[in-house]
Amino acid sequence: MSRVALLSRPQPVRDGVAQSLSDAGMAYIDAPTLRVTAHIDPDFEAHLPTQYYDGMVCVSQHAVFFAAERMAALNFAPAPDTWLAAVGVATGQAIKEAWPNRLITPQVDDAQDTDGLWRALQQAQVLSPAKRVLIIRAQTGRDALRERLQNANIEVDIWSCYRRDILPWTPTQQAQVNHALQQHGLVIALTSIEGLHGLMQHLTSDVLQQPVVTIHPAIADAARQYGFERVVCVPPHQMSAALLAQRD
Repeated sequence: MSRVALLSRPQPVRDGVAQSLSDAGMAYIDAPTLRVTAHIDPDFEAHLPTQYYDGMVCVSQHAVFFAAERMAALNFAPAPDTWLAAVGVATGQAIKEAWPNRLITPQVDDAQDTDGLWRALQQAQVLSPAKRVLIIRAQTGRDALRERLQNANIEVDIWSCYRRDILPWTPTQQAQVNHALQQHGLVIALTSIEGLHGLMQHLTSDVLQQPVVTIHPAIADAARQYGFERVVCVPPHQMSAALLAQRD
């Protein structure tokens, strides 16, 4: 019988994966392993409305959602000549809906990650010494982009406007996942290392025999370190197709 897709990404998210699976007739379970909530930093936010940034980078859809919410509360918006950037297509779309500024994202056929965004920023010719960039993210995150910007003599501020915490599954979710694992097998979608850690708090080593689809090499490496043997890494826009390819 066909495997069931386990979608572990935090909500809310608009990636089209669930709809694509449904359209293709593949069963899936929504079982987020992380909870995302607003994080308010009074000291940072007290100065934010007075700051000018040449560019702002949102690392996820959640960064856009929570930043837009806090900016509205602070009566603050990006300056008209501030460019905005995203590490992926879905985050870029969220930015378009929130602000009218110039948008920079990786090319569709390039990696939808820090490397791809860095190449896009270079191509856009917006990086030069003494510029100021605000990176909007969760309380924790990879520092690769910040380090690259700082090495280019660009001043970088980090705005942690949301946080991610392990989300316990409901008894119903746990039962659904256990039943699917035992009766059909799973194919697991992972979109962050933190989400992987949360997943392993819910499941036993039996799950290590199931295929995993990730969107970044670092997540794939972390999954292999846990003991997963069948790990596929694809760009975010190929997640649905990769899950469907693993269902049989």
